[in-house]
Amino acid sequence: MITKDNYITAHFKDNERKTIEVILKDDEQTKVSIVSGSRLAFFSHFGQLVLINDFEVSFLEEFNHNANQNIYILNSNKDWLITFEKNTEEQFNLAVNYEFGQLGSVQDISKAVSYYTKAAEQGLPDSQMNLAEYYSRDNVGNFKEAIKWYEKCKDTEFKGKFQLGLLVHRGTGIDQDKSRGLRLLREAADEGDHDTKIDLADYLSYLMSDQDTTMTNEDFSDEIDQLTNDVIENGSDEFLHLTGVDYAMSGDWHKARPLIEKASSRSYPDAMVALASMYMNGYGGLEQDFNEAKRLLSEAIDLGSEHAKTMLDAIDYRPYEE
Repeated sequence: MITKDNYITAHFKDNERKTIEVILKDDEQTKVSIVSGSRLAFFSHFGQLVLINDFEVSFLEEFNHNANQNIYILNSNKDWLITFEKNTEEQFNLAVNYEFGQLGSVQDISKAVSYYTKAAEQGLPDSQMNLAEYYSRDNVGNFKEAIKWYEKCKDTEFKGKFQLGLLVHRGTGIDQDKSRGLRLLREAADEGDHDTKIDLADYLSYLMSDQDTTMTNEDFSDEIDQLTNDVIENGSDEFLHLTGVDYAMSGDWHKARPLIEKASSRSYPDAMVALASMYMNGYGGLEQDFNEAKRLLSEAIDLGSEHAKTMLDAIDYRPYEE
């Protein structure tokens, strides 16, 4: 029988961050083999850990379903007590590995969902968010389950709160509540990053368009301008440039131009190149102006932009206008 009197306790953290408590006989040097993470490990009573080979992950799974399991492993004539402590982060990592088929795991969505669920039920916001996003996928479409998990993570995950706001406002998987939906969306934008503010501005623009099916019939113009101006004034040059280019690629030059112009005015080379391209082609309401394009490209070259040099070489045959 194992007692605290005739065994000593050692704690280990293996390379997969699973905490393992090993109770070992004090007066013997017998080694015990245990499953530690996804590897076979050997412990001696001196506390030395030797990882010798990869072990079947399926074997590990038998010991990963519940928290704080006491597992007896026979070692010839001795019993060894191993305690696997609850580790929601490890369950989350296993889920990610199965979802994307990485780190030696074969892609298995059902196992990924199973592990996300285990960690989510123990309160891990990242798992709750990933689980909600999974149930929101078009090929899954279980919006009631998605809402359940968005509700649980909304206070710690502003992106989850934003997605919940969209579902509530649209009445997708839940009774429509436009007032609560907008409140959630605005809270998420206040708590979140510039991407979330842009997403809210885009959604409000959509609500004012002919495509809207929620029958909101409100004028959000001032709010949209406020959100956009906030992003323009406080967003990083890289963010403004990339967001502006995204708008440009979708043909929305009205939204693209102020973002690119702002980043360009701060001498961000990539934005200067993008603005030069707009002048070359007369996009975004700008008159075609090769002189201005060349000026922007020359300044971008001075700032180290190779792309600008390539573009300037391509249009160098056009002289500056007097």
